[in-house]
Amino acid sequence: MSQVDAILARFPGPVMLSIPTGRRLLGLLIGICGTALFIWFWMSQHRYRSYDWIMEPVGIVFFAGLTIRALILLLLPRYASLTLDAEGFTITHVFHHYRWSWREVNDFSVETRHVWRYGLHRRVEYAVLDSVTGRRSAKKRMVPDLYGEPRLHGDELARLLNAWRERALALPETSVPIVARAD
Repeated sequence: MSQVDAILARFPGPVMLSIPTGRRLLGLLIGICGTALFIWFWMSQHRYRSYDWIMEPVGIVFFAGLTIRALILLLLPRYASLTLDAEGFTITHVFHHYRWSWREVNDFSVETRHVWRYGLHRRVEYAVLDSVTGRRSAKKRMVPDLYGEPRLHGDELARLLNAWRERALALPETSVPIVARAD
């Protein structure tokens, strides 16, 4: 059974896919090494350039911030996750999240885009539907293919999201009666 089929078997969820532990540990290692390097630059007597007095503390603060972020992700993996449920999906980052209903999105597909400096890059994109007209927006949004243990790459992630959306839209709508508020 493939990883996508195993996740689909847990429908209607919710299912939370987080960034693999190895990748989070790598982020922690980079943060710690960068912080240590800039502390070493700061403590050494030799100055390499005239602007070292400002760049060394900035480097220490930057890499210390990356280390703190990596620790948050290691201790609380839900802050870098993709959550699927019957109503929609949520992409959570450390400081913000996006929530979309399955009725507001469609067409999860792998697109190849040119990313400045890095060349061609494959990524999973989806179209957002306008709630009034039902038309697709001109700009597509992206789902990072960082999630899953092991990581779900482009085609697998797109297949998972399309299949989950189809199953969610096939569920009968539940009607909840609206009760007037008593004043």
